[in-house]
Amino acid sequence: MSSWINRPIFRATNSASTNIGFRQLLPAGKTQTKIKGATVVCAFYMMKGKHHIDVYKTRMRYFLENCPCKMIFYTEEGMVSFIRECRRAYEDITDVLVVNKNDWLANKNFKQVEWDTLQIKDVNASSHSTDYYKFLYEKREFVKKAMAHNPFGHTDFIWVNPTICKDPSILSLIRSFPESSRIVTDRIMMLNVNPFEFTDEKAKLYAGVPLLGARAAGRINSSIIAGSKEQWLHYSDIYEASVKKFQKANLFWGLDSIVMASIALENKQKVSLIEPKPMVDPSWRSMNGLLYFGASPNLFSMLTDKTKYDTKMTCEELLNI
Repeated sequence: MSSWINRPIFRATNSASTNIGFRQLLPAGKTQTKIKGATVVCAFYMMKGKHHIDVYKTRMRYFLENCPCKMIFYTEEGMVSFIRECRRAYEDITDVLVVNKNDWLANKNFKQVEWDTLQIKDVNASSHSTDYYKFLYEKREFVKKAMAHNPFGHTDFIWVNPTICKDPSILSLIRSFPESSRIVTDRIMMLNVNPFEFTDEKAKLYAGVPLLGARAAGRINSSIIAGSKEQWLHYSDIYEASVKKFQKANLFWGLDSIVMASIALENKQKVSLIEPKPMVDPSWRSMNGLLYFGASPNLFSMLTDKTKYDTKMTCEELLNI
């Protein structure tokens, strides 16, 4: 866990020489103390993936068994018993709801031939199925369903990929996940795991359609997205409009992280970016949202302290804060 400690720190700076573009050292947006919590929204369906299903189930178990949050989980009938087993300690604050794939908006808005055509454009098509593209498109719909259902009476909602937890060591650091007061009120929040480059911000024409960040793969990680109900609805509209632009430009839009990167660059005043800090193990980059929204007040203070940007700490040291 600590071998990375001796590696030199790459500190991103906004300059042409380092080619670092749009960034937020700390997430932009307005915060306020909130009495109500936030609802965690998850979904999982069986489909072709990069790993065996047992890997995904192990990761899900890490998160579901150890996160005492109020949760709405959408899935298919065959996964219900597993999810309920994982949430047995928190069954009174968990809703497990079945939504069949055939009922996805992705299957209503687009014909299968359109998804098949999209897969042809995917440079990593061997790792992705058309069901996966549909699932990523459907994320916003799961959150909108959760907001309409809203059994906990919340105004903030946070999408979490239930397989997000690759290392159970982080679980001891996120016991208060999610802290709703860390969700900004005026923007949608997303993970900026790799820096944008200046070249990403140059509008390019694709089939006559100007787009920013259409090739900015790997900048945004979509495992956590957070916002108020109002911001989620606004984001959903922006996402849909962005998909239409990608379609008109004849570009691949099957991965939501690619669409989100373009959204971030074209709507800088409407997004709040969470970026990993050097003190955190690089292997945790995709889990940084768990830390941001779940760390203790003392650890959160350090994570958001610009004067401690270059501080590096092992997991054990972080636990002792």
